[in-house]
Amino acid sequence: MKAILKYPLYRRLSPSNLQEPNGYLDKGTVIDIDEVISGEMLDGTATWVKANDGFYYWAGGIIENSAIAIKKALLQKWTKTRGKGVKIALVDSGIYPTQTLLKGKYNIPKVTGLPIESIDPHGTKMAGIISGQSTQTKIIGIAPDTEIEAYNICNDFGRPTGKLLELALDDILSKTDIQIVSLSLGFLYPSSPNSISLTYVTSITQKIIELTERGIIVIAAFGNQGILEFPGYLNQVLTIGAFQGKESLDTISAASLGGQVNKPECYIEFPEWEYCTDIATNTSTEYYSSEMTALMSGITSLLLSGKDITSLQDLRNRTAICSISYKNNNSIKCNKLDVPQFINK
Repeated sequence: MKAILKYPLYRRLSPSNLQEPNGYLDKGTVIDIDEVISGEMLDGTATWVKANDGFYYWAGGIIENSAIAIKKALLQKWTKTRGKGVKIALVDSGIYPTQTLLKGKYNIPKVTGLPIESIDPHGTKMAGIISGQSTQTKIIGIAPDTEIEAYNICNDFGRPTGKLLELALDDILSKTDIQIVSLSLGFLYPSSPNSISLTYVTSITQKIIELTERGIIVIAAFGNQGILEFPGYLNQVLTIGAFQGKESLDTISAASLGGQVNKPECYIEFPEWEYCTDIATNTSTEYYSSEMTALMSGITSLLLSGKDITSLQDLRNRTAICSISYKNNNSIKCNKLDVPQFINK
C-alpha cells in the first residue's frame, strides 16, 4: 500500500532514531509500505513503517491515504469477522472459469436463459474486491470468507439486459440464503447502448421491492455516465458513487448533476490500492462507481456477519453518521463516506 511523506524523512535500516540514517527521501515522495510496526524505543517516534525498499521510516511523517486507513480498519474488523456466513448475489457479467482467486467460495447458478460462460472481466473484478485471495500478490478482498452467487446478465456483446436481470432476480427470490444483492451496473434511458425498456423497469422494480421487503440489502452503482442509472435511483436501493481527490467530485459520477444530490446516499473516495482481478497474478487500481459498489458490498457483508447491522435501515443510519457533506466548485453537494469510521463505528 502507498503513502506520501509529509516532510523529508531519513531512511533507516532499523526502526529506531539510534540507527544512523542512510540518506533521506524528500517531502511528497510516495513509498510502498509492507508493514506497520512498533519501534525499538519509546522515544516519541515509536511507530514506524517498513517500505518495500527495505528501509524504515517514522510513521508520524507519513500521510495515510484512504487505502491505508481502510486496510487498518479492516484488520481490526477481521479479528471479529471476515464475512463468514454471508452470501452475496453478485449480479454482473459472471466469473471467468480460469480465475484462481476465489478459492471455491463462489457458485454459478444454473438458470434457464442465463449465460454460464463469462466473456467480460467486470464481474470477476467485482468478486475479487469482495472476497478475492491471491497468495502470489498477497492481496485479499474486503470480506474474504463471504460466499458469492455469481449471475451473468450480459449478452454476447458484454452488455447487461433487462430480460437477463429479471431472470437473475427471479432466481434470487427463489432462494432463502441470500443477504446482499450487489449490482455494479445500471441502465440508462432508451437510445443509449445500455438502455432498458419501461416494461422491464416496472417488473424489476417490483422484484427489488420484494427482495428488500424480505430484508435483503440491495446495493447498486451510480453509473459512469454522469447520470443516475436504474436501478440505482430506486429508494429501496443503497446507491454508491465515486469521489476522487480533495478538490472535486469525480466527473464520472456527477458530470451532469447540479444542486443537491439526493442519490446516491454516499460517495466513496478512490482508495489507491491494488485488488484482485481476473486471475491471481493480475491486479488493478482502477476504482469507479462499480468498484465502490463492490467495496461497499464487502463491507456490508462484514457488518452483517459481525451482527453490527441487521437491515438496510441500519446501514443507512450508519452511512449518515459516518458521512460528511462536501461541496465542490460546481456547487454539487454530496455525502462523502468516512470508510474507516464506517467499518468500525
